[in-house]
Amino acid sequence: MLQLQGVLILLVLSFMIEKVVEVIKIAFPFLITIDEKYKQIKLFVLISLAVSTVVAYGANLDMFALMGIEFTIPHVGIICVAIIMGAGSNFVHDFILKMNEKNKEVIE
Repeated sequence: MLQLQGVLILLVLSFMIEKVVEVIKIAFPFLITIDEKYKQIKLFVLISLAVSTVVAYGANLDMFALMGIEFTIPHVGIICVAIIMGAGSNFVHDFILKMNEKNKEVIE
């Protein structure tokens, strides 16, 4: 059950982060121009990672601690969760779809 809750939390927070980045694009339209001008930077990817890092640390979402894995380097699990959430809801959604497809194959 813990794994299902973790996936649900990642999905919901990924959607939230994606929407926050969309609101930032609307609120600060000049950032779109900067993003288009400097294509090598990927400004909105950086913004998404920044927002997801704040959320992951704010909620203390340590992926590895939830699975019972202890790291000698602190914060690794939180950073991994931030990267996954920062990738966006499409990434998490695609991951869930792939898991469902594999489950259907096993059932059949």
